[in-house]
Amino acid sequence: MRRRSLLSIVSSRWYPYSYEYLYHNLIPNEVPSFNLWDEEWESGSIASSSGANVSDSSAIRSKNYIKITPNQDYYIKAPSNCYFRFYDINKNYIGYYDRQNHNATYNNLMYALSNAHYFRFVLDGTTYNHDICINKSNSQLNGIYAPYNPHLVGKKAKLLEIEGNGEIVNQLVTNGDFSDGTNGWTSINSSFSVANNIVSVVINNSNTTFKGIYQSQFDISQYVGKKILIMADCYSSKGKINIGQIYTSPLLDCSSTADKLSKVAYITTLTNTSYTFFALYYGADTSSEATNVELKATNIQIVNLTQRYGTGREPTSVTDPRIRRIIENGYIEKNDGTYRSSVVDSLVTRGFNIWDEEIRNGYYSSDGTFVQFANSISNANPIKTTPNTTYYLKSGSYSQLLIDCHDRNGDLIKRITNATNDTFTTPLNCYYINICNTYGAGGTYNHDICINVSSSLNGTYKRYNDFVDLAHFNPIDINGIHDEFKALDSGYVLRKKTNRYTFTGNESWNSFGTGGNQTNALPSGAKAVSISGSVVPNMKSNTELPITSRDVIYGGGSGISCNDVYVYVSGTPSLAGKYIDYELATYQTANIPLRHLGMVDLSTLTWTKSGLYYYATIPSYKSKTTGSSALAGNVYCENYFEETVQSQSSENSFSIENNQIWVKISTTPTGYCYFETADIIDETGILTYHNRIKLPAPIQLDGALDSHSTFEVTNTEYVWTRDNWWVDLGSLDYNYQSGETYPRFLTTGINTIAKPTTNNSEIGNILCSKYTSTYLLNITSNGANNVIAINNAGNISVRDTTYTDPATFKSAMSGIPLHYQLATPQITRIPRGRLGVVDLGSLNWEYVQAGYQGSYLFRCTQNIGQKPSESSIIVPNIYCNKLKTETTQNVYLGTIDKTITIEIASNNAQIRVKDSSYTNATDFKNAMSGVYLFYETATDVPDFINQAQTEAGGTINGVEFSWVKNQLITNGNFANGTNSWTTQRITFAVTDGIASLTPNAQSTSDNYVQQIPTMIIGHKYLFVGTAKCHTADNYVFALFFGEASNYKYIKSISANTWETKSEIFTCQTNTWNLIRMMNSSNDATKVNEYKNLYLIDLTIAFPDDIPTSINDPRIQYIIEHGYIPTDTTGTYENITTQTLANVNVGVK
Repeated sequence: MRRRSLLSIVSSRWYPYSYEYLYHNLIPNEVPSFNLWDEEWESGSIASSSGANVSDSSAIRSKNYIKITPNQDYYIKAPSNCYFRFYDINKNYIGYYDRQNHNATYNNLMYALSNAHYFRFVLDGTTYNHDICINKSNSQLNGIYAPYNPHLVGKKAKLLEIEGNGEIVNQLVTNGDFSDGTNGWTSINSSFSVANNIVSVVINNSNTTFKGIYQSQFDISQYVGKKILIMADCYSSKGKINIGQIYTSPLLDCSSTADKLSKVAYITTLTNTSYTFFALYYGADTSSEATNVELKATNIQIVNLTQRYGTGREPTSVTDPRIRRIIENGYIEKNDGTYRSSVVDSLVTRGFNIWDEEIRNGYYSSDGTFVQFANSISNANPIKTTPNTTYYLKSGSYSQLLIDCHDRNGDLIKRITNATNDTFTTPLNCYYINICNTYGAGGTYNHDICINVSSSLNGTYKRYNDFVDLAHFNPIDINGIHDEFKALDSGYVLRKKTNRYTFTGNESWNSFGTGGNQTNALPSGAKAVSISGSVVPNMKSNTELPITSRDVIYGGGSGISCNDVYVYVSGTPSLAGKYIDYELATYQTANIPLRHLGMVDLSTLTWTKSGLYYYATIPSYKSKTTGSSALAGNVYCENYFEETVQSQSSENSFSIENNQIWVKISTTPTGYCYFETADIIDETGILTYHNRIKLPAPIQLDGALDSHSTFEVTNTEYVWTRDNWWVDLGSLDYNYQSGETYPRFLTTGINTIAKPTTNNSEIGNILCSKYTSTYLLNITSNGANNVIAINNAGNISVRDTTYTDPATFKSAMSGIPLHYQLATPQITRIPRGRLGVVDLGSLNWEYVQAGYQGSYLFRCTQNIGQKPSESSIIVPNIYCNKLKTETTQNVYLGTIDKTITIEIASNNAQIRVKDSSYTNATDFKNAMSGVYLFYETATDVPDFINQAQTEAGGTINGVEFSWVKNQLITNGNFANGTNSWTTQRITFAVTDGIASLTPNAQSTSDNYVQQIPTMIIGHKYLFVGTAKCHTADNYVFALFFGEASNYKYIKSISANTWETKSEIFTCQTNTWNLIRMMNSSNDATKVNEYKNLYLIDLTIAFPDDIPTSINDPRIQYIIEHGYIPTDTTGTYENITTQTLANVNVGVK
């Protein structure tokens, strides 16, 4: 008996790797769906006595458990009565909803029980019309229907888990969830206790001073000037509560219902240093209100937003999407709060051949500039590489190739000539390469060039995109049990927990009991249940026969072989083509090393039938032989589970022998299989994340000025800057200047928006495919022919002696684009959490006949959630790669073609486009296919863009670097007083984390406190420290980084003002390394103060691209995020995806 195997690497077409902005181990936070129900339903009811499924042909019920938060108000929008069933964290039934009609409500609030973590519901009726919405109560949104996860991948995304460094939210309060009883809290003028993680504070004291509980160990004074988020779940018998800085926090409205807590949250800037304790209290003004007050609370949290987002970039409102995410994610453990998520379209490992194999005819000149030439080939798109990495080039039919290495800014840093079938190593700062054959060697490509990370497969050609695409990972989910995929630092883990059995119709059925039928069809790996009949097996089925404890379909157990299935129907069951999904008794795990993850679509293999089995060869599989009791391992099949070669007998099982897979099944195997490869097959071994959004490739103008459009993602908004635009020369009107010495065609069609030159001897920033750009005087004085120019008034002149008639010239210019720099860049700013995207080709369009000046108008009346324009003379908040944003008035009446706008609310926010190329709505719709409109939505939507792609011809360059946790100065924040510092002729003291240097009678100009950190010769270091000097232009720091002559003195700018100072330097020797705080005065009244000193080894932190300037965005990020605590483990972590800096679309 032989059998089995999988694999030929799948090649799904994605956009070239060079044009993806990739983060390693960085995942955007998952944004919960507004509609919490997954909209999966089935016929039947749920018993109010037990929470179990019951048959009822007049009702439908939610199919899956819906996760909720205890003590939370939810809103149900439904067409008829709904009946709610609540379950605890272990999905044990705990009760039903009884507010209205005992257990029925619709279009109303639902209050979750105190220990309810899941619920299901029953609806009066027999069909579902996609009109039920269950959401956390929101007074502005209650009653709205929204589909489940409209912007997210949905269930598939939930089943993928990526472990790595995520977003860190700093939690400052201790024991805010009261999981440790009353620890950390102290009461004044009150008594308090904790039960079930809820604190109860009773105030029976008429004292008009503070009445409540507080934390003294959390010193608010160190956060003065910082923006702080404070939130908690609260109740007050007075309906109001204070939470925050003692005596100064606002009186907040909260729940006054004894068994209910409500969420309170606000953002404040701490300004008062008089009261330093954090407290929960009741601050009524009169003593009469201060008696007989009861307060309850849990999940008290304090987040330093300034530290998290940077000064000036903090959220200011609790409606900000970033704050909503923190609130919705629930309680954050102190100093933890690492969020893991997988809201991505797909996950891929990078292919073996890193070149996308797209060519253009031409070669690269000595300075790296591309030169068009028909008898040479080069790469059309830059090839992304990793610095200081050895690659292998298989040169194919061309004996020699040229390789240009470029840095992050696109500058040529190294050229490799005569490269042929050999390895090459990228320089330390090389981030992409260009390749071409030798001049005149040939203008065709035979698909035989391969560039790969050097491995045992050197010399092998593989086509581009031979990578593993995990978009296909879509496992069965059975009541929350599902197969798992995890990407760890050490490799990939795939765990098989479930399987599917499809009935063939040939099963042998035996009678069982009264009206029962039994078959042993299920594999022996199914999880057994008790024969007592009181336990429902963990199964799902499309047989339309409900799975219950003993009623219809039942998995056997305890005394009966667990591969038995019992079906209670009259006569022999007819289930051919139906299936049962079941949980495995023993989970199977494949552990696959990095860079060895292979995948195959089983349906693409060549299968041979052998008896009851099909077998096939797995290409690239690391050959394994299994014995009688061992599984091959390191193989995962989504549709089949593994058995050993010698014991394989179960239907829907597979086994591995050498490089073959054998599947026991009646039809050709299907589905995807993941396995360990014999050789390295992926370039980086790190998963990358594809986003839904594709950014347009901008036009690069290289005239007198460098001009390109940019796209930036900040903490608060998405920003598009359009710096150039284009016009069809055939759409403009021309005058022929026949009276001039050298006649020319002149148009004023774009002079209101094009950037003019400063004089007529300057070449303007324009680009035309037909004519060479020149300056105006070269036409009017020199008679240059076949040229185009823009003058100091923004007018366009063309000299082409082929034409003398304006109408003939205009007709000949049709279809010829002129790209030009805008006089004023057009900036679109869309807040995070308000970004909508639509393919204009997916909308329905109407053609509006002429009647306006130059009108070729198209109108779309569909509501896509867009925010209306504020006025017909204000540019709406939209961006489109193929259409220029204009005011409604300019689209209607202006002369500029290919424009787009959104109308005001009274006109239903219609989308309007002017495009003279079309007069038919169908043609226009077809032309708009793939043209994306980015727009501000009228209401909040999930904030889901943290990576992006571009079309061919553009790239996204961003800042990729590590956040350094270890620093070399000990006690740089003075948390341990004066420890680790030595003094010289100065009085040194520390109070509340602030160090003071006070001169004494013996003080001279050389007074200091110093520390001697350990540094490495030749390494670059960043020093950062904050000081307040008594006098302007006075010394505050001295850095010695080698011999005594190698030093840097740093002065203050202003007097008595906190100033952060920073310096990058290189260590020269290790005999004279000092960090000093200085005070050169001998006046005891002249005191200098210091806080938050740190020193970072940049060579270790950024080995591939060491920062050399304080202005480097990576250095700015570190400085802006403040003090870095000492960490002797020396770990480095990636920064959060929430900060992308200066992301430029376009290769410079």
